[in-house]
Amino acid sequence: MEPVEKTVWQQAAPSGLGRLYWLAVYAVGAACMGGIVILTGLQVFYRYAVGSALFWPEEAARALLIAITFLLAGASYHRGEMAAVESVAAAFGATAARIARIFSLVLVLALLGALVWYGYIFAEFNAGQMAAAMQISVFWIYLLVPVGLFGLAVHVAIGLVAVLRSPSEDTGR
Repeated sequence: MEPVEKTVWQQAAPSGLGRLYWLAVYAVGAACMGGIVILTGLQVFYRYAVGSALFWPEEAARALLIAITFLLAGASYHRGEMAAVESVAAAFGATAARIARIFSLVLVLALLGALVWYGYIFAEFNAGQMAAAMQISVFWIYLLVPVGLFGLAVHVAIGLVAVLRSPSEDTGR
């Protein structure tokens, strides 16, 4: 298996705040994944060894799954781990591929902007509802979606700037 080719904006080694950001991303990912494993193991133990299932670990693990999915989406995009369909644009040459890439990134930013906006409105609308088992407002769980999508939008915007600054033969992804 060949290594994935890194783009211009993926190659720079982070320093200062960038290093702290990536440390925080990895810490959040590890904490969420560890929490999911521990909570699921706890639930299985209580259900089958003790014979009485706990009522809250499934809901807490679900919230952690939402957190890891949305809060780390930007990092996944930055690392080139999201699926991209670029073969059609690339068939028309470097200039057309670059224009298509810029156009698609602008559309993605518009979509993410709408999702962040309406995601926050949805979270706020449901702020009075409590999560059944954890007894916290679902606002905090629902808020993970627009916050994570905002982070993804920041990474997409960085990618757009990289495409605009890069030579025409580099698509920036």
